[in-house]
Amino acid sequence: TRPEQILAALAPQIQRGGIILLHDGDAHPNGTGVKPRDVTVATLPKILETYLAQGYRFVTLSELLQEGPPTLGW
Repeated sequence: TRPEQILAALAPQIQRGGIILLHDGDAHPNGTGVKPRDVTVATLPKILETYLAQGYRFVTLSELLQEGPPTLGW
Protein backbone atom coordinates (compact mmCIF):
# COMPACT_ATOMS: atom_id res chain seq x y z
CA THR A 1 0.00 0.00 0.00
CA ARG A 2 1.22 3.47 -0.91
CA PRO A 3 0.06 6.85 0.42
CA GLU A 4 -1.70 7.54 -2.89
CA GLN A 5 -3.72 4.33 -2.51
CA ILE A 6 -4.79 5.27 1.01
CA LEU A 7 -5.83 8.76 -0.14
CA ALA A 8 -7.79 7.33 -3.08
CA ALA A 9 -9.61 4.87 -0.82
CA LEU A 10 -10.35 7.59 1.72
CA ALA A 11 -11.73 10.22 -0.69
CA PRO A 12 -15.19 8.74 -1.34
CA GLN A 13 -15.67 8.03 2.37
CA ILE A 14 -15.02 11.54 3.73
CA GLN A 15 -18.07 13.22 5.23
CA ARG A 16 -18.94 15.71 7.95
CA GLY A 17 -18.50 14.11 11.36
CA GLY A 18 -16.56 11.19 9.92
CA ILE A 19 -13.76 9.41 11.68
CA ILE A 20 -10.53 8.53 9.91
CA LEU A 21 -9.03 5.43 11.45
CA LEU A 22 -5.41 4.74 10.59
CA HIS A 23 -3.81 1.54 11.78
CA ASP A 24 -0.33 1.70 13.21
CA GLY A 25 0.64 -1.51 11.45
CA ASP A 26 3.68 -3.19 12.83
CA ALA A 27 7.40 -2.88 12.57
CA HIS A 28 7.86 -5.84 10.21
CA PRO A 29 8.45 -5.28 6.48
CA ASN A 30 5.63 -6.56 4.28
CA GLY A 31 7.83 -8.14 1.64
CA THR A 32 8.43 -4.85 -0.18
CA GLY A 33 10.95 -3.54 2.30
CA VAL A 34 8.40 -0.94 3.42
CA LYS A 35 7.06 -1.17 6.93
CA PRO A 36 3.25 -0.65 7.16
CA ARG A 37 3.79 1.99 9.85
CA ASP A 38 6.02 3.94 7.46
CA VAL A 39 3.18 4.20 4.94
CA THR A 40 0.76 5.45 7.60
CA VAL A 41 3.27 8.03 8.81
CA ALA A 42 3.94 9.18 5.23
CA THR A 43 0.21 9.45 4.47
CA LEU A 44 -0.93 11.46 7.49
CA PRO A 45 0.54 14.84 6.42
CA LYS A 46 -1.05 14.39 2.98
CA ILE A 47 -4.44 13.65 4.56
CA LEU A 48 -4.20 16.73 6.77
CA GLU A 49 -3.08 18.98 3.90
CA THR A 50 -5.76 17.70 1.51
CA TYR A 51 -8.72 17.99 3.83
CA LEU A 52 -7.69 21.17 5.66
CA ALA A 53 -7.49 22.82 2.22
CA GLN A 54 -11.08 21.69 1.60
CA GLY A 55 -12.29 23.31 4.82
CA TYR A 56 -12.44 20.24 7.03
CA ARG A 57 -11.17 20.45 10.59
CA PHE A 58 -9.72 17.75 12.76
CA VAL A 59 -10.87 17.28 16.34
CA THR A 60 -10.44 14.76 19.09
CA LEU A 61 -13.04 12.02 19.46
CA SER A 62 -14.29 13.68 22.64
CA GLU A 63 -14.87 16.94 20.76
CA LEU A 64 -16.65 15.12 17.95
CA LEU A 65 -19.02 13.36 20.33
CA GLN A 66 -19.93 16.71 21.94
CA GLU A 67 -21.33 17.74 18.54
CA GLY A 68 -24.17 15.25 18.97
CA PRO A 69 -24.92 11.57 18.69
CA PRO A 70 -23.10 9.65 15.97
CA THR A 71 -24.88 8.39 12.87
CA LEU A 72 -23.97 5.35 10.81
CA GLY A 73 -22.69 6.20 7.36
CA TRP A 74 -22.89 2.81 5.71
